[in-house]
Amino acid sequence: MQDKIIRELRLSNLDVELTDHFTISQGSVKKVNNLLVSLTLADGTNGYGEITPFQELAGEDRETCILKFNEIRDSLIGTSVLNIRKHSHFLEEALPDSPAVRCGLEMSMIDALTRQLEIPLWAYWGGRSDQTLITDVTIPILPFERSIQLAEHWLAKGFDTLKVKVGSDSDNELKILRGIFQLNNQVKFIIDANQGFDEYSALSFIREVLHFGCKVILFEQPVNRYDLDSMAKITKVLNIPVAADESVFSLQDLRKVIKAGAGRVVNLKIMKTGIFQALQIASTALAFGLDLMIGGMVETRLAMGCSVSIAMGYCPIKYIDLDTPLLMRSDPLLGGYSYCGSEIRSWENPGLGMVPLF
Repeated sequence: MQDKIIRELRLSNLDVELTDHFTISQGSVKKVNNLLVSLTLADGTNGYGEITPFQELAGEDRETCILKFNEIRDSLIGTSVLNIRKHSHFLEEALPDSPAVRCGLEMSMIDALTRQLEIPLWAYWGGRSDQTLITDVTIPILPFERSIQLAEHWLAKGFDTLKVKVGSDSDNELKILRGIFQLNNQVKFIIDANQGFDEYSALSFIREVLHFGCKVILFEQPVNRYDLDSMAKITKVLNIPVAADESVFSLQDLRKVIKAGAGRVVNLKIMKTGIFQALQIASTALAFGLDLMIGGMVETRLAMGCSVSIAMGYCPIKYIDLDTPLLMRSDPLLGGYSYCGSEIRSWENPGLGMVPLF
């Protein structure tokens, strides 16, 4: 078992330009300023993880993530990746406010272990080699003309579900949604406010969208993450499901959402919670009759591949929102899963199946 001892942990910048500003109601980014975790086992096997800070949503920035990584690194060197669950509990206690750092470290350990075992990561969760997922694609908050141009582009590529960011300028956003609907009246919409409304404006907005005929399949995080009363009221009065995203950063948060009835769907994001706590959230949500969505921050294919593997193998997930690599100008990784239009296709190489191109 000595070959499974962590010999080295390193950190490097993972920078990628986006095609457009990724603007939501809480902030905007033009460049992905992520971090690559490189782990080496005693036998030379490498594993990779990604840390994706998004300060506006999770409170983490790159500098803080580097600091926290350096604080914890020596505690992991010399330990075995066979103890991943133990490491996960340790990281939750040591880094309670750094979920993206925890996620990157957990990912690098799982990737290294499954590479050494010579199985793809989706197989670690119990998935199938022929598994294909269908993802939506996101239209960020952008000017009307660019939003319509992007919608035309993605519809032409075969996407039938568009996730449209709202909560900043309702008049423009309603105009965009109406314009997309006129392009294709069969398109399905996920409306994501990222906490941008209050209860009244959320209901007014979504009713207007439904009034002109849009097929809305999900209304995501309409109000502030802590306003569970309003989330519950919106959930109760709407026929379309409401998803809790920013309201769930932990298993404890999920329990509060369930108790309040503040949503029918929970959005899993490994960068919000770490990987293993995301699995606990998924199992608990399903046990209480909630549906699952899986998404991400502004992640490259590395972290997104980990979420893809969970969706392919761990549990049934109704809403697949694993698209952010499609919004990037370049791909810094070779191998792993692939996109074909809205399809996400599996891979055969061990682990995440990817290597960085830098």
